Amino acid sequence: MTNPESSKAVADFYEISGTAQQTVNGFNELKKTGSESDINQYVSDEKKAMTIAAAPTLRKIGGKMAEIKKAMKQIKDSDMPSDEKLRLNNELFNVFQTLAKQGVDVANQLGIR
Repeated sequence: MTNPESSKAVADFYEISGTAQQTVNGFNELKKTGSESDINQYVSDEKKAMTIAAAPTLRKIGGKMAEIKKAMKQIKDSDMPSDEKLRLNNELFNVFQTLAKQGVDVANQLGIR
């Protein structure tokens, strides 16, 4: 059985991560096509500036989460005994949830959530 708070952390992390990527994409687009004043105005919004600063950390956490999901699938598809699959997947899922919580904590500490 999953912990509803952990599941919420995973959903929250993906939402925060997606928003961060959109903010970075907007910033990168302005760097290509916008004026210096447009760029300065964009980053003068403290939440956007903090989101841009947090994006690499969130990407790193998301990458680790993706690796865990891949490992869980490999375990599921393996020939190992069912009880071993369950044990390993539960361990990995706990790490997965912990990473999501860490990402949410980063967002909360920076005030971008």
